[in-house]
Amino acid sequence: MQSGDMRNQELAGTNWQLLYTESTGSSGGKVGPFVGQVDQVFPANQPGIYINKLQLGPIRADLSANYKFSASDKIDVNFIDIAAYLGPLRLVQKDFGGRGGFWKLSYSDDDLRILYTNQGNIFVLKRAS
Repeated sequence: MQSGDMRNQELAGTNWQLLYTESTGSSGGKVGPFVGQVDQVFPANQPGIYINKLQLGPIRADLSANYKFSASDKIDVNFIDIAAYLGPLRLVQKDFGGRGGFWKLSYSDDDLRILYTNQGNIFVLKRAS
């Protein structure tokens, strides 16, 4: 594990691609029998917000959430909403009403993050260019 306080790492303006997960849900890219690409986008102009983007052919789902470091190795997340798209057309948007959880970081550096969720799933992400 990288030494030091992970709260000092700036996430705003970074993008991360999911390499591996044990999650069987859509946050892991799985929709029924299909598996899509998952990217975590931390917009530079929206500190404290991230968007989990699932791309499956012309279908995209965006899960938006607030995040904050609550300890040197823990990030609390609070889901805002999810929207589904077919190409550029938004099909549906649903409010999450404050549901959330946390990520426990077991490793993080400039190019790789390994974390566990409050549900016990592991996620391995690499920085996307």
